Formats: sequence, structure tokens, C-alpha cells
Amino acid sequence: MALTVEKKPEDGEFVLPIDRVFSIAGYGTVVTGTLLRGVIDCSTKAMIYPKERAVRIRNIQVHGKDVDKAYAGERVALNLSDMEKKEIKRGSLLARAGSITPSTICNAKVKVDNDDQVSIKNHSKLELLVGTAHMEAKIVLIDQKEVENGESAWVQLQLNTPIAVRAKERFILRNEAAKVTVAGGMIVDPNPARKYKKGCVDIDALQTLEMGDANALLYEKIVQAGGDFLEITKEQSMVDFSDRVFTLEVNKKIYAISKAYFMQYIDRLDTYFQDFYEKNPYKLGQKQMVIHQQVFRRLKKDLYLALCNRLVEMGKYNVKDDILSLAGHRIVKDERYIRIANQLVNSMQRAQFVFLKLGEIPIDQEDQPYLSDVLLCMLQKHTIIRLENDYYTLGSIYKKLLAVSKEQMEIEGKISIDVLREKFGISRKNAKLFFACTDREKVTRFDGFESERTPYIRA
Repeated sequence: MALTVEKKPEDGEFVLPIDRVFSIAGYGTVVTGTLLRGVIDCSTKAMIYPKERAVRIRNIQVHGKDVDKAYAGERVALNLSDMEKKEIKRGSLLARAGSITPSTICNAKVKVDNDDQVSIKNHSKLELLVGTAHMEAKIVLIDQKEVENGESAWVQLQLNTPIAVRAKERFILRNEAAKVTVAGGMIVDPNPARKYKKGCVDIDALQTLEMGDANALLYEKIVQAGGDFLEITKEQSMVDFSDRVFTLEVNKKIYAISKAYFMQYIDRLDTYFQDFYEKNPYKLGQKQMVIHQQVFRRLKKDLYLALCNRLVEMGKYNVKDDILSLAGHRIVKDERYIRIANQLVNSMQRAQFVFLKLGEIPIDQEDQPYLSDVLLCMLQKHTIIRLENDYYTLGSIYKKLLAVSKEQMEIEGKISIDVLREKFGISRKNAKLFFACTDREKVTRFDGFESERTPYIRA
């Protein structure tokens, strides 16, 4: 009676557990193993796990013959370039660079099945055999104290050294001292977020992972990451999660978070601004870094800024001059705002070309706490212009001086204090304050004479 052997999958990432390592004079290091899945050729960007050491494949042999490619199910020998024999050992894994994340903890499903009626107790230490790897593992039972022979259970495998495994990978647990194979099982989550603590593992999520495919595993990992962004590969970012996952790209890396937690971030930011505008009625927004410290401290700076940029793209927020504000927010010009604004405008209007410091403008004591916010609003709209050293003037007065200066520079190639004094009766001190502003705004430039300016030449 003929038996049908299941064909190894050629699609997906290639995986080669290494069972032998040796050197050949004139060739270098050679590793052998059975290709479990995928296809490999000399152009493949490969990596040795769990060391995460990138390697280059110089030559491929299948059954002693040189080939261009090796396919899943074939016995393969690979000649590796620039790699010493001592750097690799039996139990290592060869796979595409960046496709596996080594870990010292794995969540798994085990079934105790042996002829000696041996059970597994919580925190038992057994030998883990997975692929060609062989190491001691502490078996942490999830929500139970013992697994009897014939029973199945959820466990977390805790290791002393990192291991490179993939979801759905089968393993064996042995008691080496008694020479007994105790149980077998399957890796369900090769990279759980944290070590097991009572009540912190969602059994329903593990069952979903057990029955689901790689995409289901990825989604559950993103959910389990909670409010933290999880780094994923470019290929994983192409998975259709039906709008349940939100992604960000930062420095050519891709991060994902569940849509539910992303919406919590938006709600948190909305709540922050609701309280902020109530306490600061005349501020358009808050500095981005202040919000980072007060609301999103757990996020790294580059992730936070990328999140802000995405919110701007979505039309929910605006960013200008490092100020984050709620899109569509308008400052309410109530009686107090109008009173402060009128006092500023009227004082500067009366002073004309005698520029004032803020402290020289009479503002009622009860309005003082709101003065800087109202002034900032008027500066942003160019109703008021800041000159230099806390001196201010009206935008309309500044425009008069600017128009004459530009006209004179077109005719004479320069503008002097004497011309401004003759035209507007402005003092030398105030003319210098005006020049300081036009220099800053790159309208004029200082050419060595304090009393005159020439046009700013843009590169």
C-alpha cells in the first residue's frame, strides 16, 4: 500500500533548520538541513537565527549536485561566505533577513501523551526539541497547576536563551533524566508581549491564533500590544485587516496599532484640547513637545511626531510653527478679548512711529493673565508686528515704512534712516528697530552702515 507524502509548501518565507555545520578547505563554512518551506537561491538575503547574523549564500547543493535553487522538502547544503564554523551551531535557523524575531518566551498548546503516565506540573523544567534546536525550557501553565496524561493545556515556554521559531511550528517536550518523551505541542504565539502573569493572557485570543492563519496571528499580536506601536514588515503592512489596524511609517520602519487603541489616542487628544481651550480661551493651540510630555509620554518622539502628521493629513488637527491645534478651532473674541485688543491697537495708533514696549501699554490688572495670548493672536494675523527687544507696532504702520523702504531701494539701491526721518519724523532709535525687523524678515540686509540698509538678495 503506497503512502502519500504531504508536499512541503513552496510559497511563503523560506525556513531551513540547520542540523550540521562543517568546513571544507578552499570553500569555507557549509551548513546542511531540510528546507521546510519556500525557495532559496544565491541572491536570497538570508540571516542566521537566533544570532541575527546576515549571511551571503555562495553556493547551493541538493543531493551532492550544484543547483541554482532549492525547493521546500529538499535536503540542502549551503556554502556560506564570510562566516566562521564556530559562529553557527546545530539548532540555528536560516531564514530571510528580518522575517523572524528571536524570543525567550513563546505561548503554545501542549498535549501530554506518554506511556509512563507522566504529568506536567506548573514551572516544570523539560527539554524542548523544535526544528533542530534542543534546550531547557520552563513550562509555565496558564491558569492551571498540572496537566495530566492525555490532557491538553495552554502553556508559556520560558527559555534561558533566545530561540527562533514561527507560529504553527511543532515541538516535543522530553524529560531527559528519565529518558521519557512527555508531550508534544504547537507554537501559537512565538513573540508574546510579556512573560505570563495570572490573568494577563487572553485564552480566547490564543484559541483564535490556534485556529487562524498567519494574518490572524499578526492581528492578535497587534491587539495584545495594547497602546504600543508594534514594528511589522512591509509585507505584513499590506495585509487587509478590514480597517481594524492603523499603521505609521517612521525612518523606513513600519509600525502598527489596533484601530481601537488608535481611536483612544484621538479621544485622549480631543479631551486634552477640550480642557486646554476651556482654560486658555485665546490660544490657538499648544506646542507639540508639551503635548508629547503631558499626553503621549509612552510614545517615542519620532512615533509621536509621525502620529501628529497623520492626524494633520486626516484633517483632524493643524500644525504651524510647532503649534498643534484642533482643525476648525476659532478663537472666540468675547468682551475681554476685544477690550485687550482695542487697548493695544489704540495705544500703538496714538504712538504712531514711537514704538512701544508691552509694559508701556496700560492693561487692566484683571486682563493681565490673558494679554500674552491676545497679543499672540494679533501677531499671527499681522495686526501687530514685533520689531525687536519687545518693541511692537501696528501692521498698518509697519507697512507704511516698508512701502517707502522698498520704493527707495528700487530707486537708490538702499534705504537710509535720514529718508525715513524726513518722511515720517521717526527717531534714529525707532528706525533702527524697524531695520532690525526687516533684516530678520529678509527684506533688507546690513552692509556695515547702521544708518542704512540694502535689499536682501536671495540665493
